[in-house]
Amino acid sequence: ILSAEALGEAGAALEKAKLLWNRSEHFKAIKEAEQWLSLSHTPELRQIAQLHPNAKRKSSSSSVPGMQRTTSTPHEELDAKALLLLCKWVSITGQRQPGEVLSLYDKAIQRNPNSETAWYRMAKFFDTLFQDSCLRQLGEGHVHEGLGNYGAAGQYLFQSNGKAKNWVAQESKHFLTYLPPAMEGYSKALRFGHKHIYDCLPRLLALWFNFGGQNVQNYANSTSSDCIARITAKEQREMEHKITCAIKNAYETLPPHYWLTTFSQLSSRIVQHHRETHELLRKIFVQVVGEYPQITLWYLAILLRYGF
Repeated sequence: ILSAEALGEAGAALEKAKLLWNRSEHFKAIKEAEQWLSLSHTPELRQIAQLHPNAKRKSSSSSVPGMQRTTSTPHEELDAKALLLLCKWVSITGQRQPGEVLSLYDKAIQRNPNSETAWYRMAKFFDTLFQDSCLRQLGEGHVHEGLGNYGAAGQYLFQSNGKAKNWVAQESKHFLTYLPPAMEGYSKALRFGHKHIYDCLPRLLALWFNFGGQNVQNYANSTSSDCIARITAKEQREMEHKITCAIKNAYETLPPHYWLTTFSQLSSRIVQHHRETHELLRKIFVQVVGEYPQITLWYLAILLRYGF
């Protein structure tokens, strides 16, 4: 990295930031990414780097070691990578409020709307907010199997960071409001790549089965706090529609072999009383069984043997 910096390689700055992160020097890594963005030729990115009040900015590349660029030099690809790294890191450390983190993810996706990783990370962050809100609003005694395990992106909500704790105490959104954007993000991440398929698709299906369909109505008014905003009947219908659209878009765009990776999960939830959920699940079954009959019929034979 030092040799690359000496040669004026622009990407050395981001590699240095990633090295600092791997060494657990998290705030130094974030500062490196912010300094890179502060020298961007795009005013919007320079503004993003200036949002954090504790960050000290430099006005020229000569004053920032290893930053071989000026505000007039375009580095679109490196800017996009730096922005995505910043999104990921501040969401883990809790250095910015959740609203600011979501704004960063929105800007990252605007710059690269076909990025699988950008959609995946934004979906993970929405999922984290969903899980955290669900645990607090329903209480520990109502932990649902659909919550799954917390990933690194959600740990900061339970740490002693002052901003995160203040946001948790003041937050008034119903936990279900975070569900549709999380599912949409997982669906679009799968559309643009398969790097995260073993995380995205099982999680997408778990959220659909456990919280979609008629479960939206069941959970809409189940919060234990009067401070949480209630979901109206119209909002419930809109939420059900968005959840169904996320799965429908995945069904229409994903190849059959994607669904094959989660066929055991699909077959275990084959009995559905919600009409739209049942119909959509049936279409997925028909598609996968038609494409891979020799593999999938073994799963179905087990179900038939036990009378499902």
